[in-house]
Amino acid sequence: MTVYTSRLIVLALCVCSFTVVKGQGCAKQDITKNYANFDTSALEDNYEVGQSVRVTCHDGYVGVYRFNCKATGWDGRGRPCQPKPCGHPGDTPNGDFELTQGEDFVLGAMVKYKCRQGYVMQSLLDYRACLSQGWSNAVPICEVVRCPPVNTEDNVIASGNTEEGRYQDVIHFECKSARDMLDGPQEIHCTEDGKWNDRFPICIEIKCLPVEIQNGRIVNEKPEYKEDEQLRFECNKGFQAKPGRKPQCTRHGWSITPECEEIVCRVESRPTNAVIKPEGQTVFRPGQRVEITCSEGYWLFWTKDTSHKVLCKSDGQWERSLICEEITCEYPRDDHLYDYWSRFPRTGRLGRTSDYSCQSGYYKAAEKAKCTENGWQPKPLCLASVCEEPDLPHANIIRKSVSRQTHYTHGEWIEYECETGYEPKGRITIHCLQRDAGSAPQWSGIRQCRGSAVVKRCDALDVENGFAVEKRESSSSATAHYACDPGHKPFTGPWWGELTCTDGKWSETPLCIRNEQCGALPNVPHLQKNAPEAVDQGDTRRIECEPGYKPVPVSAQCQNGHWSNVTCEPEACGPPPRVDNAVIDSDYQDHYRENVCLTYKCRAEFKMEGESRVCCQSGQWLDIPKCISQFCSEPDKERNNSRLLPSNKEKYRNGEKVQYECNDGYVLLNTGEATCENGQWTYPQCVWNGCEVQTELWPHVDVADVHFQEDKIKHGGTMRYTCKEPYNWEFGTLTCRDGQWGAPKCTSRTCPYPPFVENAKMTVEKSDTEGLITEVSYTCTEPYELSSAATIACKGGKWESPPNCQSDKVCPKPVPEEDNASVSTNFIKRIYMEGDVLQYTCETGYESERPISYSCRGGEWVKSGRGKCSPSRRDQCGPPPTVDSAEVISTVKHQYEEGNRVEYQCQAKYTISQNRHMTCHRGQWTGEVKCLKPCTVTNAEMDKNHIEFKYGEKNKLYAPHLDYITFECKRWKRPRPQSPDFRQQCFDGSMTLPRCV
Repeated sequence: MTVYTSRLIVLALCVCSFTVVKGQGCAKQDITKNYANFDTSALEDNYEVGQSVRVTCHDGYVGVYRFNCKATGWDGRGRPCQPKPCGHPGDTPNGDFELTQGEDFVLGAMVKYKCRQGYVMQSLLDYRACLSQGWSNAVPICEVVRCPPVNTEDNVIASGNTEEGRYQDVIHFECKSARDMLDGPQEIHCTEDGKWNDRFPICIEIKCLPVEIQNGRIVNEKPEYKEDEQLRFECNKGFQAKPGRKPQCTRHGWSITPECEEIVCRVESRPTNAVIKPEGQTVFRPGQRVEITCSEGYWLFWTKDTSHKVLCKSDGQWERSLICEEITCEYPRDDHLYDYWSRFPRTGRLGRTSDYSCQSGYYKAAEKAKCTENGWQPKPLCLASVCEEPDLPHANIIRKSVSRQTHYTHGEWIEYECETGYEPKGRITIHCLQRDAGSAPQWSGIRQCRGSAVVKRCDALDVENGFAVEKRESSSSATAHYACDPGHKPFTGPWWGELTCTDGKWSETPLCIRNEQCGALPNVPHLQKNAPEAVDQGDTRRIECEPGYKPVPVSAQCQNGHWSNVTCEPEACGPPPRVDNAVIDSDYQDHYRENVCLTYKCRAEFKMEGESRVCCQSGQWLDIPKCISQFCSEPDKERNNSRLLPSNKEKYRNGEKVQYECNDGYVLLNTGEATCENGQWTYPQCVWNGCEVQTELWPHVDVADVHFQEDKIKHGGTMRYTCKEPYNWEFGTLTCRDGQWGAPKCTSRTCPYPPFVENAKMTVEKSDTEGLITEVSYTCTEPYELSSAATIACKGGKWESPPNCQSDKVCPKPVPEEDNASVSTNFIKRIYMEGDVLQYTCETGYESERPISYSCRGGEWVKSGRGKCSPSRRDQCGPPPTVDSAEVISTVKHQYEEGNRVEYQCQAKYTISQNRHMTCHRGQWTGEVKCLKPCTVTNAEMDKNHIEFKYGEKNKLYAPHLDYITFECKRWKRPRPQSPDFRQQCFDGSMTLPRCV
């Protein structure tokens, strides 16, 4: 019994061992189960560990895989099977296509072609299907719609393609005889249905029938009127004929329709930036008045007032314009403004500042000029560069540099001394000096005469290398004389010096210097005194003269205790400044002496402004004149959205005016006159009184469906809007009236929607009578718990702070980050609970010898697997990466060695970037390959912008990258102002289309 049992056990062990061996192989069915579209018909049912097979795709699919049989099963590498691409299906002239089946041009896709308006499908099949061999059948063809021949009577001339009219062809009709007129349309066009849109006209004798005139009567009434006859009519009392010429019978009927309209004054539109009372009324009869009040920063140009009452006159015209203009400042008319260096605009806006410069002899009254309601300020802008008579109480003027008594220019001086009993003693000289061209001149060196009632004694003198003898003349004055020891001399020059005591201070500090040294500079006119500092034998000192004078030479040298000779001479002037349209009536020189004068002379038709004679004073030319043109050339035909009314003159004198009228849709901002001023025209300005298209007019409103062709909307145009938080969801329409959008109407919501709390459910506890929520409560989902009170209320339009749902059993998100690794897909969850584990996978090109993992413990992440992702030691690369709209040219291999390259090519219509290769480097593919998209131009987009292809034989709805497409406006359309260029270039699928209106 025991032996038998043992044999059974041995047999059983043998059977188990065989089963394990069989289980380590790989089955064909595992490939078909896990990989789609692979052709496994040539494979065996089972393979042993270590064997490998190469598997291709079913017909119509591209891709390849190599499978290695390992102990754990199949290990596959390669490209999965994907539907085979067919490329671009091809464009058809005058037609478009759309993808009706599938999402890309791959196996199984189908595109359907549709002819554009005016074209019909001539092909039997209007579609193409992507098959394993490529696109089925040829590209469908669209042919243009044709209309029947045009047959007219002999006396009618038909111009155009009358024999074989094509879609949108236009036939123009006219009569052979100038005495006949058309009875019917002047032109017809071929429609998309292959029919002419109107009947063919006939020619009859020109005649016009009388018309009924409301509020008027015909004066020369008769049954019919011949060509060129006029219709004379008159209007009833209180009515007037519409402006225009008299009605005349032409081959097209009456030249204008005779009409009588009531004589009224109209407020066509509320003026921008103004309020008109009575409000809401737009029609006023003669004798009535309206009051117009301008907004802040605007005025009525003709009165410069911000409010005025305007009368409706008997002719139906307002006595003044009802337009408020922005307060502006005209170009300043300051005679002493230096135009060349000034930066004033021809029209300055309120509050604007401007730099400016003044002519020689004048200085700026302020750093910058500012535009105010009273014009440019300050006034005047330029002040004369003079010093007023100085205020010198208790002083006696001894002499002056000039005989004038009131104003002094730069460099002029006054010498004075104080009266008896006033200090300081001695003569005082002051100078009128202008430090720079932009500042006012000031008196330099003024010392006021002060009474010496309080006696202040000076300290006893201590003269180094000398001695002093003091003599007191009175209680308020004292003098002292000092001399130097042998080998020394006073700094001031003579062998002794004199000092005066004033207000407790000596007039100077006595200084004795060595005999071979030099002291004070010699007493030379206009020489500035130097500091009391001795100069050694042979040294020099730079000489400084008063402004307007220059030292000759520039420095003095100390020679044996004496200064070399120096003088201060007046500075010379350079050439006088150039004056436009003027000459100087003397020879040119590089330098001109002090007090030399020259004379400017203007050319013909220019007049002198200012003195023609200028003189050189202290190195500057003073009071430069200007030559102003007495004539203006012919004004511009069009300017500032206005056009010139007929005028036959070629030259205009100063002060002459010409009339302009605004272009259609524009209104005058000021007078409609252009004026010739100093050889230049000042033009009127017309602006379009529309509303700007804006998508954010108010913070609580969203503007919807903005698809406008213009930047402004005409009077009466609309935009739709929707109210947003914190207002109720409502919608309405905004209307443009008189250049302004009407205000939206949004109903205020007392409380916004309650706040969202993560991991919680909200329950409404209370609502008001209008159904708005005012109180809610929150309940946390497992395993979260509330951090504060569960119920909150809305108070004053704001919600109280909501609670939070927290848990110490849930680990936070985001999860921890690991360098060069990411969480494995199977371990990603919405909530991570106690005990959950995160496993990480290294990125391509990296590997880890140990697992990388984190565990959720006590609400925190704890690292449990200590692995680390490091660069892979394997330098081989797998199959090359997939590039959108591109494929590898060569056969794709399972693996590539270091340095191997693959080349890509783009699908039809796509353009490859500069780099078309990728290289295997350290286990990764390097290099960037990109297929730049073509640009698609749809028929709908061109219809929306009123454009078409300029060259019909080169129609193309798809343009490759960097290719050009040229457009043109459709018939009867014109380019929109500021439209993009009509020749556009495609850049990676993007192209800006021009616009026509």
